[in-house]
Formats: sequence, C-alpha cells, structure tokens
Amino acid sequence: MAEKKRSDLGDGVAEMWKIMTRLAEEDRPLALAALRSMLGAPSETADTPDARGPAKGGAAKSPSGNRGSGDAREFFIAKNPQSKLESLAVAARFRESHGGGTTHSKEELQNVFVRAHRNFDTANFRFDIANAKTKGFFNKGRDNQLSYAGQNFVDALPDREKAVEQLSRPRRKRV
Repeated sequence: MAEKKRSDLGDGVAEMWKIMTRLAEEDRPLALAALRSMLGAPSETADTPDARGPAKGGAAKSPSGNRGSGDAREFFIAKNPQSKLESLAVAARFRESHGGGTTHSKEELQNVFVRAHRNFDTANFRFDIANAKTKGFFNKGRDNQLSYAGQNFVDALPDREKAVEQLSRPRRKRV
C-alpha cells in the first residue's frame, strides 16, 4: 500500500472541519467520540457531554443525560448504582440510550455488565429481575422493559435523593 503524503493530512483535517461545522454544537463531541471509536482510539471522557457538566442554562444537553462515548464502564461509573437492582436498571438504560432496544434479555444485560467490567449474577437473574419489577425499575409483565420511573431514576443518578424521588411518586387515590 502506498504511503499517504503529508499534505493529505491537511486536506483530511479541512474536510473534517467542513463536516463538523455542519453539525449542531451539542452533537460535535458525540461525532468526535464516534470517530475515535471507529478508529480504535480510546475514548476521552472530557469530550462527552456528561463529563463537561451541564449545558448553558443549567440543564443537561440531552433529556436523558446519557449521551456520551458509548462506553458502558464510564456510564456505570457516572451513574454509580448502589445495588444489583439499580445496576440492572443502569444496564437497561445504557442499552436504550445507545440503540440497544427497549426490551432486555438476560444475555443482552449480561453483555452490558461484561463491557462495564461488573459482576453479573446469572444464577439469580430471574429473582433479581422480579425484584426490580416489584421495586418499580421495570414494567411488570413478561418483557424486561425499563419503566418510565426506572428511566427517570437512572437519568437522575448519581443524585441519589432526586433518583429515589423518581421511584416514590405519590399515587393518586381512587375516588
């Protein structure tokens, strides 16, 4: 394979500049993170919206606050789950946020745990997911689908008080 000329580097950077200026400002760090990932370079958390802190106006740049480089380990570290049930919800939210779908099989969640370098209890999965449904992290039923309260819980993490508030909304009394 012929070696690229040094002047091609400048042309490549100029082309990337044109492309990046067409993107919305909040999407540029995501595009850079995706490009780094495609090239096999390590992700730099300083370029992700979560690592930079809140956007102008004090709100997170995405409604879920989960947009980033796509690294499960960084996501778990940022959310800091305190129990197995919370960890299941965090893994499910990671999959939802990164194009993994809205229903989660045991194997899909286990894959997120492995990528995050976390222990996954395969022997007690059915018991743990049932408890997570009872707690309100997942919708009741056959599918393992993160509930609205579960999504809000994970999105509020690592602010534990705000997160717990999302699960314990007062229920309206029937009249």
